Amino acid sequence: MWNHRTVQNTMESLAHQYGLRIAHICAKNTSRPAYDGSDKVDRGRYVLENTPHDICRFSTGKLYHCDLSASYNIGARYFLRAMLKALPDTTAEDPGIGSGTRRTLSDL
Repeated sequence: MWNHRTVQNTMESLAHQYGLRIAHICAKNTSRPAYDGSDKVDRGRYVLENTPHDICRFSTGKLYHCDLSASYNIGARYFLRAMLKALPDTTAEDPGIGSGTRRTLSDL
């Protein structure tokens, strides 16, 4: 494996050294939902016969790289969590936004 824990520890040390804050976001289920909120995406051979697994098709017909969609969703989860923490009397399960692992860029 590519030793992700060492990379994470190194980045945390550098962030602490430069006075940056760190937030951990759950990356589970970030590439499966479409970032535009349209629905779940089709990946790989479900798009076309010889399509690589990292290409996804939204229900609207758009083709994107799954990592791009996932990075949009991860960034949105960070900002949504920060916004919900700032609001008084807001629970983590806001019915208008959805739960943490179902949040996408369209919720932002």
